[in-house]
Amino acid sequence: MENVIDKKDFKGWLKKRHLDKSIVLLMVLMFIDYISTYIGVNVLQYISEGNPLMVNLFDLPFYVSLALRLTHMSFVYICLEYIKYKGHHSYKPIMTFAICLNLFLMLLHLRWITSYIITFT
Repeated sequence: MENVIDKKDFKGWLKKRHLDKSIVLLMVLMFIDYISTYIGVNVLQYISEGNPLMVNLFDLPFYVSLALRLTHMSFVYICLEYIKYKGHHSYKPIMTFAICLNLFLMLLHLRWITSYIITFT
């Protein structure tokens, strides 16, 4: 039963949190990914969402999809902060993978933005 979160441990975690630069970087990258994808899909209609789990998100009105994306990001943030607080050995590999994956997505966005500018200028 060691994997179960007890209330005292969770309350202690909430009090001891401090801002981690790598988590902030990940959240910024996730938000930029959402905004640039939304613009590419709905405003410019130049790209389509590649993640089958997220396709329906971009069919929703902007404020609804933004609220859902922020909820998703909050869940990721809380999970990462808790893993860090518990001192789990997987924290650094998870953060490294997540940041690298989001940087790769930024390169894909840069590619379509460049292609769009070249095509339509």
